[in-house]
Amino acid sequence: MKKTVSSDRIKRDIEDINLSAMRNGDGITRLSYSTEHAMAIRYLAYECHQLGMSCHLDGIGNFIARLENDETACDSAYCLGSHIDSVINGGKFDGTGGIIVGIETLRILTERGVKTKHPLQLIAFTEEEGVRFNSALAGSRFFTGELDTEILKTWRTPEGDLLEALLTDFGKNLEDVLDGTLPKSSWNMDFFVEPHVEQGPVLAESRDILGIVTSITGTSMTEITFSGEANHAGTTPMGSRKDPVRGLIYVANLLERRVQKSGNITATIGKIQLEPNVSNVIPLKANFTVDLRSAESDVLCTLLQELEDWCNQAAQTWSLQYKIRTGHKVMPTEMDPQVQACLMECARKRGVPSRFMTSGAGHDALSMSAICPVGMIFVPSLGGKSHCPEESTNFDHLALAAEVIADFITAKDSKT
Repeated sequence: MKKTVSSDRIKRDIEDINLSAMRNGDGITRLSYSTEHAMAIRYLAYECHQLGMSCHLDGIGNFIARLENDETACDSAYCLGSHIDSVINGGKFDGTGGIIVGIETLRILTERGVKTKHPLQLIAFTEEEGVRFNSALAGSRFFTGELDTEILKTWRTPEGDLLEALLTDFGKNLEDVLDGTLPKSSWNMDFFVEPHVEQGPVLAESRDILGIVTSITGTSMTEITFSGEANHAGTTPMGSRKDPVRGLIYVANLLERRVQKSGNITATIGKIQLEPNVSNVIPLKANFTVDLRSAESDVLCTLLQELEDWCNQAAQTWSLQYKIRTGHKVMPTEMDPQVQACLMECARKRGVPSRFMTSGAGHDALSMSAICPVGMIFVPSLGGKSHCPEESTNFDHLALAAEVIADFITAKDSKT
């Protein structure tokens, strides 16, 4: 595939924006409100200012860049975006690749001399991964009004840091690259399109270059804590123990059986913390998270209820106490049919091998569907790998996504 100016610029952007977050061979770590997050926003602000855009932060730290021109006649914006935060020891392309494709799309439109009748907008959402507050899609859920400021005041990291304090420091550190208060019109959008790496093997195995997403799988994140009694591991008989790990094992076993039986849901226990976490002490507490995903709303809701029932059964069986906290629950969402069709038409006109496909991962587009028509466009993940240092994507494929989205915007604007 022939190299283009776009692919060279995207390669430079991806490498430069990730420099501060690199971990000596252990991938990228850019947690929300960290120094690495602020450095990435500075990079985005510089590139967006080069395009004549104004740059802002909203009340949760989402970065919003906005461009109007002398031919702008409509209030609703054409909006692109994805997330800027990463998992711990993640890859260079998850979220960040989509934002860079968004910037490159705006560059392409500028070079083509396109002046749209609608404002152009780019959003870099924060805390999509939910690493710091165990609540995925937090930035986009706040933007759409699902999360309000009062709720955010109660949020703390596991280390005890209040979100409110982190936000204050984050905003102050970036004042010199921002352009004042975010315009209220930023919430008025004609559409939102999210470019993203697939994070799976479908495109790479099919040799299609772009995937036009038809729907996004529903997701939930649940935090469960069993509490019992700490005691000596050698002198406390098995029948006398109030061991919270028994509750964890009970729930994990039932969850595995349920998922294997149904086949239309995935379940992951991704984090386990024991207290006091000493080898010869029966734990006082067992805290763990359960990530559930399904394309069927009723299946997801049923399993969430079963999860609570299992916790209650475990607590009664082994004389434990338990608490359940739902970090987030987002139902499966269809992408806008007209956006899907137009993106596919633009891809085919360029001769780019493309397919319609579902998304097995949650994305900010899912939240954004509450306030405007949404679409997603995937590019292949080499080897199907993501959320790991080995995550990789062809820069030429990212450039093709930018070209197709630029064609999509031009086509939409011509009908205004």
